[in-house]
Amino acid sequence: MILKKILLVDDEPHILRVMKMSLERAGFDVLTAKNGVEGLASVHEYQPDAMVLDIDMPKMNGKELCIKIHDALPNHQIPIFIATSRAEDEFRDWIAPFPMVSFLEKPLSLRALVLRL
Repeated sequence: MILKKILLVDDEPHILRVMKMSLERAGFDVLTAKNGVEGLASVHEYQPDAMVLDIDMPKMNGKELCIKIHDALPNHQIPIFIATSRAEDEFRDWIAPFPMVSFLEKPLSLRALVLRL
């Protein structure tokens, strides 16, 4: 499967800007959202092929966003990559029922991200 449309969800504008520029240079179409609420609306409107999101965001965090997507679209095939520096099991165990969700370690290598996509 070739992933082309990427949705980035992060509350830090400079991270969104750098990731967006890097992914666009690699040939992806990129839409950004600055929190989970915007991200959820964008999933329905933009219908991305993949998502990259931060875990700690205002209004709706990454975990809540994943759960809302799963509830709204239980059969979705959207790979969701969560960028986090939290390595503790308690911050990672919740993804077990979500086969399309995986973690990316921060600091995030943009080269590694492009390869994963």
